[in-house]
Amino acid sequence: MVLFHGMNQKTMKNFYINFVQKHLHDFFPHTVSNIRFVELMQQSALPMTIFLKLCCLGDKGYISVQLTQHLFDNDIHLFTTIKKNYDQFFYDFS
Repeated sequence: MVLFHGMNQKTMKNFYINFVQKHLHDFFPHTVSNIRFVELMQQSALPMTIFLKLCCLGDKGYISVQLTQHLFDNDIHLFTTIKKNYDQFFYDFS
């Protein structure tokens, strides 16, 4: 899904059939049909939304300490290396 949104494909069907199945075959050798893919995407929408609520992927080098703290206080955790100028108090290492 992330790759689809980063490309200039008009539809998910076109992206899946003409890009994923053709050009990413080495990474996904056992792709399902487009119809089955749509079914699987519908089933995974809620779990993916919950996962994205619980964690975000990003580079703290571009995010202020204050925003990082605010996100952490709202249970949104950023996964990246710890910068030297960040205080350790808001990291949950458990």
